[in-house]
Amino acid sequence: MNGNDIKQKNGFYIEEIAKKVKIAIIGDSKIGKTELISKLLDTAISVNSRTIEQSYNIIEYINNRRINLNLVDTSGGEEHNNLIQLWIADVDAIALAFSLNNKKSFNNLKVYYNKIRNIKGRNFPMILIGLKNDSYDIEVSIVDAKTQAMMWSINYFESNENNLKEPFRFLINKVLEKEENGKNFDPSAFVNNCKVTSCFCSIY
Repeated sequence: MNGNDIKQKNGFYIEEIAKKVKIAIIGDSKIGKTELISKLLDTAISVNSRTIEQSYNIIEYINNRRINLNLVDTSGGEEHNNLIQLWIADVDAIALAFSLNNKKSFNNLKVYYNKIRNIKGRNFPMILIGLKNDSYDIEVSIVDAKTQAMMWSINYFESNENNLKEPFRFLINKVLEKEENGKNFDPSAFVNNCKVTSCFCSIY
């Protein structure tokens, strides 16, 4: 019911509002992003035409908390450069995707990564995810993928039929952790620990 749930507490029924977490899957076109979401939803999604942007909602429970996961399927390519920047700015986390049987999509990751860091900063929740790992013509090795993720200080996942939700549950946890850390941040403690040694002021 609109992303909310009904629970009973002390004899009363209360409505639990789901926490919305928006995650974009960003990478080159035609690498399997839409197929991944189709498997997650267990619903057929047409992939005959190139996706510009499409959102899908999945209800998840993380640590007994109701989460409304909003997955954004995006299109890559230079022609969508402005849109990519808008998608990055509008989400809580990103799954940076490439196809294991498409070396070019792997090589292009740096362009997307730099955009994300420039817009969102160093502490923004992000993972690297390799798609089409069941392909017979693998062009990107696991070692190369993990090495790249390590260089960027992010986690690497591969799409796995047995645990498709794992990468996204990981990102949700990162978003919730970041939110909790933000709540616990005390600006006064930071100020009190700073010592001003000198101050030069000029008034014109």
